[in-house]
Amino acid sequence: WMQGLARSPHDGVRAIAEMSNRRFYPWASVTEGDPLCNAFEARRALKTDHEATIERIREMIRKGESGSRIRTMRLAWRLRIDPEVELELLKALSENDTRIVASAVLTLRRLPTSAAHSALLACVDHADDRVAANAIEAIAWREPDHPRVLLASDHTYARTRANALRARLIGMNDREAVRRLRGMLEDDRSAHRLSALWVAQRTGQTGLSQTIASLLRDEDDERVRARGFRCARLLLAQLRKRTGDGIEHGAVLTSTAHRFDRLEEWK
Repeated sequence: WMQGLARSPHDGVRAIAEMSNRRFYPWASVTEGDPLCNAFEARRALKTDHEATIERIREMIRKGESGSRIRTMRLAWRLRIDPEVELELLKALSENDTRIVASAVLTLRRLPTSAAHSALLACVDHADDRVAANAIEAIAWREPDHPRVLLASDHTYARTRANALRARLIGMNDREAVRRLRGMLEDDRSAHRLSALWVAQRTGQTGLSQTIASLLRDEDDERVRARGFRCARLLLAQLRKRTGDGIEHGAVLTSTAHRFDRLEEWK
């Protein structure tokens, strides 16, 4: 009820409510400005009165401004108390605000229950692309070889496709995923090329360095070019660290560096 008073149209009521909140729930602001402090205060509150603090967190997930609810979900994940707010997270999946739904999906990814698993599978077919992409990420976090993850690696939505490939590359070092990522880099859709570069950079796909350098030569989309150059620099740096491992790495580095240097001249 104190949260309701904090939204009162009367300045005096709001001030008293906010002061009371800071006194009894110093972590409950959950602002983006100082997440470390909030996490520290929340841990201390959990040690002092676990049940009351959990109930407060449940309330903050159920009610309030969208941004605050989302940050509270992230806090629950960070504090590893997601099992204790599972019911609230599952209920949040039926919200109209897709940002809340997308955040709830990610927060559910660590839970081993059949209810959470079924809910994540259902969200793969959600009408909102961000929710669907997060559902694939959540399922892949648990089971990178899940059939839905493999199927999503050819998804029409770039973020969903990228999340699926990233999961398979990190969790399984999948050669088929590398082949599909190369195909995504060569996709006619710029959003897919952009996301593919993100995956290549995040997963350190040095074997695709020459492919990226070649593609950048004819790339017209400025966003793709900018990310491509960042990705190429990172991959080249990783290749340089491996030149002592054998002649093959040295040959790849020389060829790729030459292509990249020429691209830098054309920028």
